[in-house]
Amino acid sequence: MNTLDIDRRNGYRPGVGLLLLKNGRILLGCGASYLTAFRFEGEEVLLVEQDGWKFGWDLPQGGIESGESFEQAIRREASEELGSDWKLDSRMDHFRREQLDFPVRKDGVAYRGKTYYYHMVEVSNTPIGYDDWVFGPHADEGPYAYPAPEFPGGVKFLGHQDACNAILTTRNDRKSKLVLNLLNELRRQRFIRA
Repeated sequence: MNTLDIDRRNGYRPGVGLLLLKNGRILLGCGASYLTAFRFEGEEVLLVEQDGWKFGWDLPQGGIESGESFEQAIRREASEELGSDWKLDSRMDHFRREQLDFPVRKDGVAYRGKTYYYHMVEVSNTPIGYDDWVFGPHADEGPYAYPAPEFPGGVKFLGHQDACNAILTTRNDRKSKLVLNLLNELRRQRFIRA
């Protein structure tokens, strides 16, 4: 019996978490329209800190289907959450396994929580015209309008401090603490820069 079957037998839904890296930065997605999440100062796009937000920044992630390998799940989730124009390198390094207890229902099955298998993957090619920022599907204009299906506020490659600030200003739950720990470990091991 493999580890994913053991997770399921113990009541946990297995999933992959994508640590997508490019030039020392990690990709986070924003779950709200950029119109409410950001303000512009010249060429700079800044996160707006606002109380009572119902969204947060997060890592791309999703469940592992029965019979699916880690690589298949990573590629499928990247395509579903970011779109098919993102090209991932073939090397996918397992980084950490984390388990959280919170009720989950999927396809009529009740789980006691989720097990996340986080993998580091270098992004070798981003959508045409994209440098480090993609506005989500609500973008009205600009060369970077691109649909990131699970992240209507768009996605951005961030250094360690900016990524931590994005999480801290929009979330405060067990999942955000888990993501912060991952970001800190990636920084300690020098996979992402300050």
